[in-house]
Amino acid sequence: RPLRDEGAGGDGRVPAGSAGGSPTGADGDSRAEGSPSSSAEGSPVSGEMTPTRGRRPLWPLTTNLLHEPAGGPGNVMFFRFHAALLVWATVGFLVFLAVAMVARREVVMLGMREASNPRDLCRVVSWGHRLQTSVKSVKVGFCFFLYLFTTIGTLCLSFWQQRAYKALSASRSTMQDFAAYATGLPRLPGTMPVEMELSSFFQQATQQNVVGASVCWDIVEQGAEIIDILEEQLMPPPPNEERGTQSVMEQKGLRWRVFGIFDWVMLRVLEVPMYKHAADRPDPAKLARELETTPFAWIVFETESARDAAVRRVQAEGGVAWRGATLRLETKEAEPESVRWRDLGHPIERRYWRISVGFLKVCTAIAFWTLFIYLPNVMFQMAFQYDDVHQSPNGWMMFILSYSVTFANIGLASLCAYISEDTGLHFEEEKEALFMLFFFFAGIFNIMWGTALTAWAAYRVMIGANAHTYGGVPLSEVQGLEAIYETYPIQKILGYQIVGSAYPATFLSPFLLEPILTVWLPYHIMVLIVRSNPALKGARAMKALAIMSPMSAGRYGDLILNVTTLVLVLFVPMGWILPLFGGFIFSHLFIVFWDHYRVLRCVPSFHFENPVLARLALKLLSVPCGLMSIAIYLNLNCEAGGSMCMKGSAFWLTMFMVFSVHCVVHIFLLRRITLYFSGRHAERSTPTQDVGFPEVSRKTASSWFTTNPAFCLRSKYVYKHDPPCGYLVRGQEHLLRRSPQANQYFEDGAVETETYY
Repeated sequence: RPLRDEGAGGDGRVPAGSAGGSPTGADGDSRAEGSPSSSAEGSPVSGEMTPTRGRRPLWPLTTNLLHEPAGGPGNVMFFRFHAALLVWATVGFLVFLAVAMVARREVVMLGMREASNPRDLCRVVSWGHRLQTSVKSVKVGFCFFLYLFTTIGTLCLSFWQQRAYKALSASRSTMQDFAAYATGLPRLPGTMPVEMELSSFFQQATQQNVVGASVCWDIVEQGAEIIDILEEQLMPPPPNEERGTQSVMEQKGLRWRVFGIFDWVMLRVLEVPMYKHAADRPDPAKLARELETTPFAWIVFETESARDAAVRRVQAEGGVAWRGATLRLETKEAEPESVRWRDLGHPIERRYWRISVGFLKVCTAIAFWTLFIYLPNVMFQMAFQYDDVHQSPNGWMMFILSYSVTFANIGLASLCAYISEDTGLHFEEEKEALFMLFFFFAGIFNIMWGTALTAWAAYRVMIGANAHTYGGVPLSEVQGLEAIYETYPIQKILGYQIVGSAYPATFLSPFLLEPILTVWLPYHIMVLIVRSNPALKGARAMKALAIMSPMSAGRYGDLILNVTTLVLVLFVPMGWILPLFGGFIFSHLFIVFWDHYRVLRCVPSFHFENPVLARLALKLLSVPCGLMSIAIYLNLNCEAGGSMCMKGSAFWLTMFMVFSVHCVVHIFLLRRITLYFSGRHAERSTPTQDVGFPEVSRKTASSWFTTNPAFCLRSKYVYKHDPPCGYLVRGQEHLLRRSPQANQYFEDGAVETETYY
């Protein structure tokens, strides 16, 4: 498992696990980057650095991830966001409990009393309506408090997050400080020394020292083959093993006839190469010469100040001409690990088509789940003879409905992850942001659509039970959707549906299954496959044992979906507020402890540098805040003594306007906070500004050259570097060899290992 990526300096990143290597705790590098034996990435680098060749320890489990940049500044912002949600829910729980105790204690039972027969149902409706009417001001006050507390708290959290990011960014030297993003390159063949020409050109054009150029080559089709070649060169099979003559799937016997297809699926998911014979492997030298450039490249300068001066000069000139094309430079908040080198060959226009196709796929999935899960469940409930013998569905129906939402959300998450991966976005942050948007809105629509269907079924059930409103009007005679919603029987049954969809189905169950289904079970299955397949050795075995579920910033989507689901409790009787807030707090305590453990012990190496995902998460909180404003509007509409009473289309139009105005103002204010910090760059000390690329590269395995598979291939077969630039395989950083001519300065010893159960 990969751990630290640096020598004495430390880069503050946490690979707690293996990417392309064995999972956390498997025989491999299992220390977290930036672990205590070295200074964190947060410390400026100055002077000559001597790499440490000893064992590097793991981050301790007591590491405070609210402050330590384990996994990068973006990971600190994620855990602070999660901590803020827990504080928010706890305050909401305690405030409502205090209000209920001061007002009327019966409030905590409102909407939860059961009725065993029609007479009891009338009594429950009468009691509930009178109590709900008498304490409506309490609910309005709580909704208004929660709305203000959430909105103002979101703005304060944004300010705190931006300030923390600027402080962390200002105190550290990372690879992004030296690189400028060049766009507009013409299409050039791999037979040309493009990297050398670009380096010389920009050095002359900007009058700044250029370390090198890392060109983004079009490897959409050949990416997997190139990475496989580089990994096997870095980790060749043992000398006594015949190499490449046996296919991973070319086996015989009962075990292969029965389980061969299962092996094939698992190995395909993990992208383990399955060549049949050595002749099937591509020729690396030919592959390097057949590549073509994309319009993009990273120009790496010797210092950050040189990079900034070069960007200013090129932008002032409106670009520089090179080989018939106009090249432009810009800075990007991106680290080498966040660049999706294999997708840079996809044209930018392709993403819009793929996103549209992805949207249709999500709609199709929801339609499929509606037709084959929700509707059969609804029809089954309506098949009971409520009016004759008072036969009704038992608790199993609620259980089935609840967990149909759980598995629908799990399926939607998998589909959204596939869509975001398939879109061909150029940076990991873009991919994660797309996943967040798709999953959040798909999850919300799925929950609300499922709730609406079951509410309609409940409405038919109540009519079958001959339910009446408080005024004695049969429920079947109530006209208008808003009037039906305002009746106590419907609000009562809506409360059951929302709570059943939320806890534990949405809040807890998926996260209880996650450690088993995404870490423990896949690893032990792959152990059996590797153990029984003689063709899986060396780099193939390492890749086969990689953890299938990496740390993903898409976790923001899970958290915001839970918050939005929790806010729906404001639309039903108040008795459900305490149970659902309590369930949210308990569930998120488990989630935060699990995330803490998996970051430090059971995910592949990762580094979140760009704050764009934390900013997007705060903007998405405008949705639950907007729902709170709707809840306030619904409780104030047509109140006795009030001046506002909307009916029909005016009611729905006003509700839409209330939600939209809040979201627009909310996002505008967050944008202003971001611009405020963008205009006030934290001042860096002179030693940090003057740190050179070689000094940072000595302590950081991940660079613009070691993460670029095409550059590593060309280093060996085009430029004939000796030694060539090694390709970074997490867990195997100690196999990289220093090569100044290839701009690779990192060298270090093997890492501490641990036993993985």
